[in-house]
Amino acid sequence: MNIFKLMSGEVRRAFVIDLFSGILSGLYSGMAFTFAGIEARRLGAPSGWVAAIESAGPLGSLISLFAATKLLSYDAVRTHARIVGFGRGLLMVLPLTGYFLPEGRILAGIFFASIVITSISSPSYLCVMQRVYPDHLRSQIMAYVRVGAAFSGIIGAYGGGLLLEYMNVHLYYGLTAIPGIISCIIFQRISGGKRIVASKQNHEIFSLKPYLEILRTNSVYRTFMMYTFIAGSGNLLICAMAPVFWKDVLGMTSAQLGRLQSISFAISLVTFIFFSRIIDRARPIWMHSLLQGTLCLRILSYLISAIYATSKPMFLAFVLTGFANAAFDLSHIRILVLHSTPQTLALYQAIWAFGFGIRGLLMPAIAVWLVRLAGGTSAPYAYIFLFSTGLFLTFTGSLLNYLQANKIKKLESDLMATRAKEISKLPSIVVCEKQPCK
Repeated sequence: MNIFKLMSGEVRRAFVIDLFSGILSGLYSGMAFTFAGIEARRLGAPSGWVAAIESAGPLGSLISLFAATKLLSYDAVRTHARIVGFGRGLLMVLPLTGYFLPEGRILAGIFFASIVITSISSPSYLCVMQRVYPDHLRSQIMAYVRVGAAFSGIIGAYGGGLLLEYMNVHLYYGLTAIPGIISCIIFQRISGGKRIVASKQNHEIFSLKPYLEILRTNSVYRTFMMYTFIAGSGNLLICAMAPVFWKDVLGMTSAQLGRLQSISFAISLVTFIFFSRIIDRARPIWMHSLLQGTLCLRILSYLISAIYATSKPMFLAFVLTGFANAAFDLSHIRILVLHSTPQTLALYQAIWAFGFGIRGLLMPAIAVWLVRLAGGTSAPYAYIFLFSTGLFLTFTGSLLNYLQANKIKKLESDLMATRAKEISKLPSIVVCEKQPCK
């Protein structure tokens, strides 16, 4: 069925604005975030500063949970656009700071602040999406926007890598902020001038009591979160030190990284389009454990690269990264839907975000400590130790989730059958089931 025929004029207008904003946002992300770590390291930033960039998003997510009540009391469209626009606009000071203080610490610090600030606006963004799009179309519309953003991200990553070969890095980042800011300006028009303020119910989901009640009463979800925390911690150990490894051990350039990242974006795009049907048919926790297994293969690629001091395994690592990023987006929200109710889905999502935030803050610091403990950032065997530790944690977490999935096979099958009947009656559940995680 053609989704555009189902849109009203107002929804179609919002979609067009959202799509153009998303395309510019994807271009900004591909050009800016891809090279932040490796360029900061090239300019002499210590490994701790580079690893801190990986902590910025989780820190912003944690702050957003506590600041959500205040943020959602304002117009959500303007709040999101202004916060994100300000965060992206920080990059425009880099040409000036680069002239006087051309240090990697400055680049890493500004990127850290930028990512933290932009991540805080997540509740406002979700509130906007909930209001401007009808339940039965929201997931499909957001999928189209996501595809547009991913496609422009491919162009941004590939083109950005080439530009950095010829441009001053500080001037380059000052220019990359422009499409990001324009994206926010366009986004402000999505509601047609109408104020969007969250309802009282939206405010109440950020109370601590219901979170603790879910973890106390839902043992399946509590166990899943524990095992996922273990597996995710291993993966974040690698993510935190990857830019330092690329630069210090493999000697990769931004152009090489841009090509690999564009391939990763392309794989994510293909996975997001074609993998959803497989996800929908499989038992969620079982499928999630298998996807965590692909992270083991990714980490194994890094380990082989460290052992032989060659960048060739990085191609497989980036392919697996692209697949895993999209597949996890599809998989984890299905777990939330299956083990929650429509009324408690937002609470389950918040618990997920909180777990990600905590390990995202801890693991980069631990990764830096492990590398220094094992011999320093220039020693390949230090990364062999780090990647082996990450592989052990990720494999352990995925195996425990796999064993749990087999133990609750009948429960999940019964839940899938029950929710299938509900889904046919409640379009809003379809939205939650297919809507990717931000």
